[in-house]
Amino acid sequence: MSIRQPTWIQITHAPEDVFWSVAHRIEDALLSGVPVAGVIFDYSKCFDLIPHNILTNIVWGLGMDARIAGPLRSMYRDLRRYFRVGLGIGAEFTASNGILQGCPLSVVLLSALVAVWCKAVQHEVLGAHVEAFAVLLRFINLLARYALLTRQLADRGRVYSEAQGNA
Repeated sequence: MSIRQPTWIQITHAPEDVFWSVAHRIEDALLSGVPVAGVIFDYSKCFDLIPHNILTNIVWGLGMDARIAGPLRSMYRDLRRYFRVGLGIGAEFTASNGILQGCPLSVVLLSALVAVWCKAVQHEVLGAHVEAFAVLLRFINLLARYALLTRQLADRGRVYSEAQGNA
């Protein structure tokens, strides 16, 4: 039995490779005047907001194996929750939204949502280069500092060039 890797999950880079790739594109954009944009998704805020039926339909449509997608769909359809306050437990209720935090598939489910967003941007924005990857906030801060340094060096280079009469 062979297990194929889904086309929507590709492990091709280490975090350092992604950093330098993104940093290079930012530098090129800043130095050439080409617009560059980025989006950061705060996964911690979305766990409770995502509708189960949309999520399970997305992963099914993206090609998740039925041996995983079927039980996943059943699990979310039959999921019962309770509120707990101190030692008390509230009445059972059926939740229609929310990814189970701590579930090993939670990152895959969130990545599926981002994959749909990436495909939509690629389709709607002519010439857009769209990539998605999970990073730590430290990575984003480092990229921001790198972009600022690149801009400052480019500005100083222009000032020096103008002072030398090479404008």
